[in-house]
Amino acid sequence: MTFPFPSPRATLRSPLSVGDAVAALRAVVGPRRTLTFKDAFLGIGSEFQYVGVVSDGAFAIQRQIPDRTSMLPCLSATIVGAPQGCVIAVTMHLHWTGRLFMVLWLGILALSARVAPAGNELKLLLMLAFGLVVLHFGSWLEFKKGNAFLTATLRAEIENPAK
Repeated sequence: MTFPFPSPRATLRSPLSVGDAVAALRAVVGPRRTLTFKDAFLGIGSEFQYVGVVSDGAFAIQRQIPDRTSMLPCLSATIVGAPQGCVIAVTMHLHWTGRLFMVLWLGILALSARVAPAGNELKLLLMLAFGLVVLHFGSWLEFKKGNAFLTATLRAEIENPAK
């Protein structure tokens, strides 16, 4: 299910081996934690910018945003060896809670369009457009941040190997 949910994709190439790329990511990605009262309401979270799981040849991470609500974009990728390093195929998708919220938002708008008095179609259309613009623009921004994080992490490992 992609529309109306964005799923941007990118391919990153690195001169690092698969093992070195995985090690670099493991060093900067924290473990997922269960949501606690402090995390949810006081904005206290992990010291890591991204949390998730990094395994051999793949990862699934999300940016940790403790002080505000978010659509919780998740980055998942595969890391495969290439002749001169590795190739990382990244896909972003919304967390299931973000998808559920958007389904409810768009569903309520669709139901409202059926029962709304005549003349309110423009308002409903504008609300629908607003929801889709926020969803796609926010996803685009988060995807850029995720790619910048991955690129910076890999570049730092190339410049200063942790060996």
